[in-house]
Amino acid sequence: MKITDRHLKAAEMLAAGKTMQETAEAVGVTLRTIAYWKEKPEFQNMVQELHEKALNESKKILIAHAEEAAQKLVQLMNDKNVWVAMQAIREILDRIGVKPPDNKALVNITNIGDKYEIDKEALKDPEVRKAIREIFRKTITRDNAT
Repeated sequence: MKITDRHLKAAEMLAAGKTMQETAEAVGVTLRTIAYWKEKPEFQNMVQELHEKALNESKKILIAHAEEAAQKLVQLMNDKNVWVAMQAIREILDRIGVKPPDNKALVNITNIGDKYEIDKEALKDPEVRKAIREIFRKTITRDNAT
């Protein structure tokens, strides 16, 4: 299979997640032609390589902002909204590999209006109690300062 500009454009579009129909219309071929090209190993390899290249570029962008995202999560741990703070804590613990036993939620919180219900079983864990006390301490300190 000789690779043409049409093949390259089609491969780029498919690698970017465009449908076969969108690709066929943009390249100026039939849907059947796109299906035929997709059966060819050379075309499959080209689409795969372009897809991997796009993923790698996306990862580079995300890695460049990872520290900023981590700092934002840490800031959210101190949010006035207890639910937001707990979600941030869950996310941080999850990202660093801290998992509760048996894949159970560390703390299940349900927001009901302005009230929060916390899984009482989770409160038996001293680490969970310590984390919750710290969040409430920071929240009260912050509220008293304003």
